[in-house]
Amino acid sequence: MTDSTLTHRDHRVAFLLAIGRPPTEAGRAVGYGKKRLSNLHLNPTFVALIEQYRQEFFTQTAHTLNERLLADAPTTLKRLQELRDQRDDLKVALGASAHLFDRQVPKRTHHDEERTVRIIFSAEERAACKEIEAEAEALDVEEVPQ
Repeated sequence: MTDSTLTHRDHRVAFLLAIGRPPTEAGRAVGYGKKRLSNLHLNPTFVALIEQYRQEFFTQTAHTLNERLLADAPTTLKRLQELRDQRDDLKVALGASAHLFDRQVPKRTHHDEERTVRIIFSAEERAACKEIEAEAEALDVEEVPQ
């Protein structure tokens, strides 16, 4: 089965699958049963068509979203600045200030992780450590708290 043998309904099913519709819903939309859908999924041309539609849909959606965000950004920023600068509601002003701050300064995250470190000393290194420890005891040096 080549692309020329894929029907208009096959293309519609491929598109519906590419945008995330469940197979049963996509099949039902064009009158296909499970067997027909199963056979279509065995066709490399159909599988490639789904991927092509998926890429086109993603590109178009991402482009549209990017355009909307760019068009909306100045208005949104201006409104946040107005809310920040208003004197009626301190809670709103602080919230707007926080949003503006988050835009400018990336949030820092902190992650604690416990690890065991194993240090292996040679015989000479152990002897040197013992000498240092003996010298410290002779000088009555206090240990540094950890």
